[in-house]
Amino acid sequence: MAFRLMNQHGVNEPIKLISMCPTMDLLAVCTETDSVWVARWFSALEKIWTLPAGKHGNDKVEALAWRPDGKVIALGYSSGAIRLYNVDKLEMIHELFPQPIDPQQSFESIKPSAINFLIWVQENENDSENVNEQQINYISTHPIQKYLPKLSTIPRAKPISNLLGNINESHEDEIENEISNLIDLLIAGDTSGNLHLSVKIINASVTPDLSHITLLVLASYTSVVTKTSANERLVEITLNTGLLYTHKNEIRTLSQTYTIIKYLTEYIFEGMKQIKAEHESMKANAKIFIDKFQLVLSESNEFIHYLASGKPSSLLHKYLEMHLTKRGLKDWESKGQKSFEQIREYIHHYIRPGCERLLLQLSTLIGYCKWQQKFKGLGLSESYVHSIIISTGCLVNRLEDVLNIIDEKYTSFMEFQQWLQYGT
Repeated sequence: MAFRLMNQHGVNEPIKLISMCPTMDLLAVCTETDSVWVARWFSALEKIWTLPAGKHGNDKVEALAWRPDGKVIALGYSSGAIRLYNVDKLEMIHELFPQPIDPQQSFESIKPSAINFLIWVQENENDSENVNEQQINYISTHPIQKYLPKLSTIPRAKPISNLLGNINESHEDEIENEISNLIDLLIAGDTSGNLHLSVKIINASVTPDLSHITLLVLASYTSVVTKTSANERLVEITLNTGLLYTHKNEIRTLSQTYTIIKYLTEYIFEGMKQIKAEHESMKANAKIFIDKFQLVLSESNEFIHYLASGKPSSLLHKYLEMHLTKRGLKDWESKGQKSFEQIREYIHHYIRPGCERLLLQLSTLIGYCKWQQKFKGLGLSESYVHSIIISTGCLVNRLEDVLNIIDEKYTSFMEFQQWLQYGT
């Protein structure tokens, strides 16, 4: 059969990867320099956006795949990371670091391998209607997230993703398709044969109902001593994914819950980082003035006089006014007050609400653990989730302690400022 050439376009760099969107006239291209761009394919090749090379350091793009609806594109990297991007806005909406599970190795010793293929498939709608007609979509049946106030975006914080500011509403559909009983599946393989197979995975295909996955792998036979390419054979392996087939909604529910928990923990840690940065700034600002004050006290007998009387001598008083200045002290007081207020705000408006939302998600997981009829065999551990709930509760208690300490420190700081400015 002869194929007719319909169109032809040239690009400036050699192409490494290319993929056509399954639903729209969009083309995703990765060049040899690891620059990724998406273009509209019509009468001409019109670039929509470009993800420059070096966006993630030396991490190289090794695979790409479209979500079946064409709204999200997945990029697999040499570090083993998988990053999902919104096609319309070029925004990273999710980041995955799949880890191989090896009982012979500790978690710390496991090193991720480069992603060498990605495939994103969706269940056939007809099969869903015939076989899984009575299955419940737990997310749509219990949409508690939609009735909770959205989390505020942490000021001056590096955005984790769009889910950071509003984890439940405007961008939820970028991770999860619109409410339906269909499930889509992103399959990844790496150079170490991750999928619990010690082989090099070349490609994969999935049946329309997602009940079987067929892998095309490159296997080496252990009976052969020499390790050359001639000893490797292409092998087709079909896996029965009955667990996914019969528990698709439960798995999707756990996946959605995991995504929310992941971003909630990142949200909380980002708030902690901001508190640390604010505290470091406050200490650095105070050190400037305290060092000047200490330098003066170390000279002659000013320290002894100061310790005995509690008041500086006239000479020291003039020196302090000259070096610290009233304007400088006022500036120190203003910045200190602002830092204390900022730390309180981080705890009250960001970290504590994030912890409360996290406790809600963990409590939901406890409910799933107890629902043995639906969630048995999916890897949930009630004791493990319960221990995380206890740890989160301890964090909330520590936040209350921090607030009390902040109030005490603030009172001491203001008394010191009053004494420093007006007690002299």
